[in-house]
Order: sequence, then structure tokens, then C-alpha cells
Amino acid sequence: MSCLYAQNLSVSFSDGQILFSGINLSLNQPVTALVGDNGNGKSLLAKILAGQDPGPGCTFSGTVTPCTSVNYSPQITSESFSDSTQTISDFLEYSEKLEALARITLGNAAHADFDLVGDDWMLEEELKEQLKLMALPEDYRQRCSVLSGGQLARLQIFKVFRSAKGLLILDEPSNHLDAPGRQWLLKQITSFKGNILLVSHDRHLLQHVDEILELKRGILSVYGGNYDYFAEQVLFNETARHRKLEHAIKTKKILTLQHQKSESKAATRAKQGKKTAYSGSQAPILMGAMKRAAQVSSGAKKAGFEKRREEIDSKISELKAQSDMSKPLSFTLGKTDKRKSRVLDVIDLALYHGSNSEQNKRISFSLDYGEKLRLTGANGCGKSSLLKVIAAIHQPRFGHVVCRCRVCYLDQHFSILELKESAFVNLKRLCPNLGETELRTLLASMGLRGDKAFLSVEVLSGGERMKLAMVAVSHQSTDTLLLLDEPDNHLDLKSKKHLAELLSSYTGSFILVSHDTHFVTDSGITTELSMA
Repeated sequence: MSCLYAQNLSVSFSDGQILFSGINLSLNQPVTALVGDNGNGKSLLAKILAGQDPGPGCTFSGTVTPCTSVNYSPQITSESFSDSTQTISDFLEYSEKLEALARITLGNAAHADFDLVGDDWMLEEELKEQLKLMALPEDYRQRCSVLSGGQLARLQIFKVFRSAKGLLILDEPSNHLDAPGRQWLLKQITSFKGNILLVSHDRHLLQHVDEILELKRGILSVYGGNYDYFAEQVLFNETARHRKLEHAIKTKKILTLQHQKSESKAATRAKQGKKTAYSGSQAPILMGAMKRAAQVSSGAKKAGFEKRREEIDSKISELKAQSDMSKPLSFTLGKTDKRKSRVLDVIDLALYHGSNSEQNKRISFSLDYGEKLRLTGANGCGKSSLLKVIAAIHQPRFGHVVCRCRVCYLDQHFSILELKESAFVNLKRLCPNLGETELRTLLASMGLRGDKAFLSVEVLSGGERMKLAMVAVSHQSTDTLLLLDEPDNHLDLKSKKHLAELLSSYTGSFILVSHDTHFVTDSGITTELSMA
């Protein structure tokens, strides 16, 4: 039985661009995944199905009919926990009940406090235990602003699963999570009693779904089964499409060759007819009739050839367009020239944030030109805090950093981008050394062509924002040490692979934080530093 129906869904932007139209779907399986390349509108579709506003500059039409309650968990962004005073208990909406429990314990309670607590007399103990299981601080008075991206992600997922019933729509829930966090998330998904729509590029999660919907260039396709089945079907379809394209091209060559031979024979017959006419061996009336018949036949054959060629050309264009749809949006990294052998020294460093700070651990390491370092460790150990210290955004508790080159820091929430500005204006501001033609070429290389380059960043997908930020930080005027805090978050599977290949061939140095082992392996990492 379906838990949600949608009919004739369409989304367009204020500039007239249509993202998708005429989409129909029915959610029937326990766990359904929604996949697709960045920029195709997966998050917008998820918002619409959840009854959310699709956002500024978007026009939506169509009908969504839920057959049960719907809960929605959006992607973690910098605005998700923007209140710097909000505590863990505030976010979970437990504060009032915990304060009532505290007043009851002290003997200062009013009758309303007992009503508020109800039967939750063990709430404090149970909350501490749950936070411990999620590798979060047991002190629920801890401010959310000091938590890592992975810890915030677990907190948001816990909250939505705690209160969710019916249909739960999760948009990229595994972003920022370490390996234990992803296993914990998978356990929440598989034990959930309702239905789940999962928007994700996480191959591990996709292996455990019952059905996959693929949104590609306005078309929604249904694949029954998990990621392995989906990948097999996609490869089968692409192989079949390639064979059809080869056959159409071959058919066009044969048709053209046959037409050329026919034209050559007609020219030979015409030439022979002229000789016969000059010799006077045939009556002029008969010769005229034969000439007119030959012209009519030739015209019919030519018209038939042109019609057939147009049909084949149309088929070839259609097959090529379908093949182009399967290619990842490309983007490039800037090139650097070797100038210094040693680019970074981190000396006896202690952090203010993360479990390393609580244990008063000291960090020391050096980075040479061209070295590619991965920081490892569980969520909350201080990986992002270390990158911020190197980028001079935060100060260390002890120790110091010596950096001998320019630094560009790309955080998990694309903070270098101004959301109200267009992609073009952002790139121009961040890369003043590039001319307009170069800027447009870079934007086109990542799929932001024409008017789309002038849309505000806030309407772009998470993957498109990450690509724009990656292009911005990597196209600087001097040698640059890239500090990459989970740059693979939000990217579709093809773009992840493409970015990993670019990082592997990047001639400069970078420090990478990522929990995706496939991405790390493909990125050409030369050394690792454990923050555990």
C-alpha cells in the first residue's frame, strides 16, 4: 500500500528555466532511495513531497497526497544550528521538562511541573545514556555551536527518528558521519517501523534500500532493488544505448553510400541518354518522356533519402543526448608551480575544541610541497578545529603554526559563498585574478551555463555549491595549501569520482577530512594523521 502519491509535479525558476515537469510517483516500499546527479532537483523534490516551501525563486505545481504523517529531515547547513546559545537539550526540546525535574528534586516544584514531567521520571538518565551511545557529550547543557558537523548530524537524526512516524524523508543524512555514525544511522533506518524516502549518494546506505528512484534531467525512472541492481541496470541501459548509437551511425553511412551510388548511376544513364539523343536513334518524343520519368524517379529517391537521413540524424541526436545525460558535470582544479619544499609546520599544538582538547593532547607534524594528508578520527575529535587553526580562523590553546604559502579553507557548509549572490559574482569576488571569459568557462565546466550562472547560490543544490566552492578555492593567483573539510559531501557518485581524480593529479598540497574510504583511496593520499 502506498504511503504517498504525487501527480504532475513541476518546478521552474523565476527566469523561466524548468527543472522538471509532469513527474508522477508512488512510494510503496519500506525504504526508497532518490538518487541523481547534482543539480537535477532531488532536494527540491524531497521538500515538495514533505510539504515544504521549495525556496525563493521557485514555482511549484502539481499535487502531493500523503496517506500517513510525513516527517522531514533536511541537509545539515550552517543555518541548521545558527543559534549560538542553543544547548543539546534545547534542540531536542527537553529543556523545560529537565528543568521541571530539577525543581522537583530540589523540592521547589509547582503542580504544573508534575504535569509537565508526566511519566518521564528517568528522562535525565535515559538522555545521558542515549548521548553516550551516539558518541555525544553526556552534558546536555553543552552548546550545539561547539559540536562537530558529525555530532550535529547525529543529533538531528536522533531527533527526527525519536518523533517520526509514518513516512520519514531524509536528505543526505550520512553527510559528516564517521564510519560508526553511518552504521548507527543504518541501524535507525532498518529498525524504523514506517516508510523512508532516502536522498543519498552513500553507496553503503543504498545497498540496503528496497527501491531506487533516479531523477535525471527532468525524468524520474524507477529501479526495483538496491544499489548493485541499480548500477547493473544503468550499465545495461548505457551499453544498449551505445550499441544503438553505433548501429544508427553505421546505418547512416550505408544509406549515404547507397544514395551516392544511385546518384552516380543516374548520372551515367543521363549521360548515355544524351549520346542516344545526339545519334538520332530514338524519337525525340520518346526521349523526352524517358528524361521526365528519370527526373521524377530521381526526385522521389532523393526525397526518400532526405527523409530517411533526417530520421536517422534525429535518432543519433537523441541517443547522444541520452549518453551526455550519463556523464558527470565536470570541474577543474587550478595548477600550481613548485616554489617551496616545506609548506607547513604544526608545532606542539593544543586545541580548544574536540576530544583532543579534553585530553590535552599535543599535535605536531609537517607538510611538504605536493604532500596529500588525510586527517582521521571519530566525529568530535577536533579535525575541523585543527583545519580552522591552520587557516587562522581559530586560535590554538597552545603551540603555533608556521605556514609558508597561501591557505584556502573549504568548510562543510560552503561559508566562503554569499548565498544571495550569483555563482558568477561569487567566483568573480573569490578569484579576482580571472577574467570574465575564464569565469564563464569554469562555471560552464561544472554545469552552470548561460542564465544559470547568474542564479543566486541559495537556489543551487548542495553539490553545485560544493563544486563552486572547490573551483573558487583552487583557482587562486599563487601556490595554495587546500584545507578540505569533507568536500565529497553533497556530491553525486560520478562527481565524487571526478573530484577524487582531480585531487590525485593536483600538483599542490592539501589536507583532507573525509569519511568515505572510496573517495579517500582515489584522492591520492600520501600520508595519514590520526586525531584519535
